[in-house]
Amino acid sequence: MIVSLCLLGQSAQGDSSDSSAAYQLQKNYLLTPKSDFVNKEKDKQSVFIYEGMKLSDVETAMDTQFDRIEHMMFILTRLPPTAAGGEETIEDDCD
Repeated sequence: MIVSLCLLGQSAQGDSSDSSAAYQLQKNYLLTPKSDFVNKEKDKQSVFIYEGMKLSDVETAMDTQFDRIEHMMFILTRLPPTAAGGEETIEDDCD
């Protein structure tokens, strides 16, 4: 099995904004993957690690990309903003 970690200059402490290029690229891989990406997942039995995705993106993927779930792993998933406007991530112990 091959594990691909997407470290495109994004981290929970860095630029994880919805407009960052890294976030948009991961979101495209997650929700609207090209057929060659999906074929590589299946052929190589790989897992792609998505970092800093919004919880709503993860939930959408679970609903719309169900046949690909075995090829996905999520770390530092961002929760909806708090009432105070702050941002939290799900602690996944993947330090």
